Amino acid sequence: VTISGGTIEKNTAAGSGGGIATAVGLTIHDGVVISGNVAKAHNGGGIYFSASESASNKSLVIYGGEVSGNECYQYGGGIAVYNGNISISGGKILNNVAKTISGGGLHLAAGTDEVTISDGLISKNSSTSGSGGGVSISGGTCEISGGAISENSSILGGGINQNGGTLAITG
Repeated sequence: VTISGGTIEKNTAAGSGGGIATAVGLTIHDGVVISGNVAKAHNGGGIYFSASESASNKSLVIYGGEVSGNECYQYGGGIAVYNGNISISGGKILNNVAKTISGGGLHLAAGTDEVTISDGLISKNSSTSGSGGGVSISGGTCEISGGAISENSSILGGGINQNGGTLAITG
């Protein structure tokens, strides 16, 4: 699935994936805005990605764009990744909220494999009762280079909280 423009906004899911829920590969290009979506009971206010074992493409790829003002009840106010790979190059993850557990901006669950984040901005996200206001890492091999993770808030790990996987930060 490829999204090359437009807005996905003000949607509500009773479970996960307020804006988008997918089990197959997803590519999002610059110019896409995912905003104001809500996952009422679970995860991924903006995007919920959990690659199916049978999927031929198990990657979430984001080139620019904006994921902002989304909300979830548990994990990943902006984006929740449960299986597969994720690559973020540029773009903004802003003003998202995970109400009860972790990953206000981005949550990387234990089933996540390879994670690459380069450039871009992860800012003003919050995990109001949990950890990882900007980014919560529970699994995978995560490499972050360039960009900024700033002005996020949570009880533990305002910018980044890591309780699994590996993390490397450069430049």
